[in-house]
Amino acid sequence: MYNSIYVLIILTCSFTACNRIKEEAIDVAMKTEQKVKAKSTDALDQVFPKFDAYTPDTKFNKKRFVEYLGVELSAAVKDIYCYGDFLGIDYKVLISFTCDSTTVQRIITRKKMEITADEDVGLNFSEEFPWWNKERIKILKPYKYGKEDQFWEYIWYDKANKKAYFEAFSL
Repeated sequence: MYNSIYVLIILTCSFTACNRIKEEAIDVAMKTEQKVKAKSTDALDQVFPKFDAYTPDTKFNKKRFVEYLGVELSAAVKDIYCYGDFLGIDYKVLISFTCDSTTVQRIITRKKMEITADEDVGLNFSEEFPWWNKERIKILKPYKYGKEDQFWEYIWYDKANKKAYFEAFSL
């Protein structure tokens, strides 16, 4: 009788230990998979830059902000949305974000942009994004920089909403 109880206790302990080891192994495997996916996504981003047009403030949108606007992120910059189209021989990049006027002025200075003499909507395109307000852009005067028949970069700033719109494209 006592032998049966000892055997039952030993078997129960063995199964419990095995189950715990199995759970730990699954946990390690899942963490490893997440790390591998993150590293492969980062490596792929080096070749094919990632833009998150439907999720703000992702690490890739923050990276695109710094790359394309040439200024560091500050606490004043948020709600960063990015879109990139590199199909064909031309490219188009759209970046929208909320910030203070100091940030926009740093971008204008860094990129040597000049205010346009008249209203300019930049490149017309068919894509629609809730964060890219084409109607508001039509009434704002942009700053721009570029070379005719090569590329243009624009930035519009809506002081009332503290919203900036940046567009870069090639011709």
